[in-house]
Amino acid sequence: MSDPITLDLVTPEKRVCQDPYTMIVLPGAEGEVGILSQHQPIILTLKAGDIRLYQGTTVTKTIPITGGFAEFSGEVCRVLADGLIGNGE
Repeated sequence: MSDPITLDLVTPEKRVCQDPYTMIVLPGAEGEVGILSQHQPIILTLKAGDIRLYQGTTVTKTIPITGGFAEFSGEVCRVLADGLIGNGE
């Protein structure tokens, strides 16, 4: 099993999440991008869609966003979302 990655998800209104996950799947503007531990550093533009958060092979949380940007380096994935769709839970 991979080392955990911390998702740091913020919107203009609040910090939504700052928790560890095994894998994070982001709705990239060019298609979905899966991030695992030790992934190459990357900066992405995000489209509206779901961020899927995994523990092992199970999706434990889905957070719908309206778009934004993501940056991954080290073991932290930072997402600056324009907003959440619905309550974002």
